[in-house]
Amino acid sequence: MLMQSDKDFGVIFVDDASTDGTVDRINEFLRGVDLDYEIYVNEERTRSAAWNQYQAVIKHVKNPNSKIMILDADDALYDNNSFDRIKKAENFLPFTSIKYEAGVLGYDSAIPRQGIPSPMYRIDEPYHLRYFNAWLYKAVPESMYYKDGELIAAGSDLAFIYPVIDLLDKKFNICNFLVYKWNNHLRNHNDHFLRLNEQRINCDYIKNREKMSPLTQEEIQEIKDNWNT
Repeated sequence: MLMQSDKDFGVIFVDDASTDGTVDRINEFLRGVDLDYEIYVNEERTRSAAWNQYQAVIKHVKNPNSKIMILDADDALYDNNSFDRIKKAENFLPFTSIKYEAGVLGYDSAIPRQGIPSPMYRIDEPYHLRYFNAWLYKAVPESMYYKDGELIAAGSDLAFIYPVIDLLDKKFNICNFLVYKWNNHLRNHNDHFLRLNEQRINCDYIKNREKMSPLTQEEIQEIKDNWNT
């Protein structure tokens, strides 16, 4: 992140009640670095990445129109121009003449049907659609983060991504370039492998859950108007 050509960003580090000195190491690493950052620390471990991201955005982001980009511990930005490339893509939607509220959803793999927006829902795995307007975090009901009364842990990112795709009803753009690269050398420590069966079960549950109704522009505006309440 620090090597990005576009420096217009801040960072929220999310720490899920770790016990390995993560917060101290972040502060030490960034000592003397010109970076606007916050550290959001859970008091109790949740094991749910999407829930942690939701809490961090709600508590630290002041503007509902802020762009939120999620970068997991096992991901890296593709190159030093990733942020710049995303911003340019946001202002160039080749698929439609309408500028939708959603901005761009970043994609970390080969694009299905290059240049054509695929619904990628209940058919294809949506991978990491990870670039959202902040207001979407309040648009997705908290119940979507739960399964059988417990926070969804394995596969938790889909608990947020799938409702977003429903709510926007194809009114989003897919980057036709790589935003991320996966640090697969972490394979032996990666949740996708350590809890693969739980990942598959939860993904099937989320895919088959009842779809949400798309948001109207009036509903979007109401969420924005009540962002800080």
